Amino acid sequence: MRDNTENRHEDGKVYQVNASVQAVYSDAQQSVKTLTLNGQPLQDDGHYTLCLSEYHFKNSDEALNLPDEELTALSKPRVVATSTQDVLEEYLSSHQNLNRHIEGRLVYE
Repeated sequence: MRDNTENRHEDGKVYQVNASVQAVYSDAQQSVKTLTLNGQPLQDDGHYTLCLSEYHFKNSDEALNLPDEELTALSKPRVVATSTQDVLEEYLSSHQNLNRHIEGRLVYE
C-alpha cells in the first residue's frame, strides 16, 4: 500500500490479499496504520508465509522491498504450483457461481 501518487492509478500494482488479512493505510502519515491476520496484529518477530509467483519472488527486492535473504532466511523456497492460470481454472471449475462481497481488507484513510 502506498500513497495516491505512487500506486493508485491505472498502472499501479495490486497484489491479491487473503480474506484473513486486513490493512489500514494512512494517506496523511504515508504509512500502514494497522495490519492484522485473522484479527490479530502482525508481530515484528512473527514468522509468516508468502505465496508469490516466480516473477514476483525474483523481483521481491524491488517490488516488495524484501531482499531474497529476508524471504529465504527461515526456509528454502518451494514450488507449490507451476501455473497460476491452471490453479485458477481448476478452482473456478469446481466452485461455480461464487459471490464475494467487498469486505474492506485494504482501507485507505
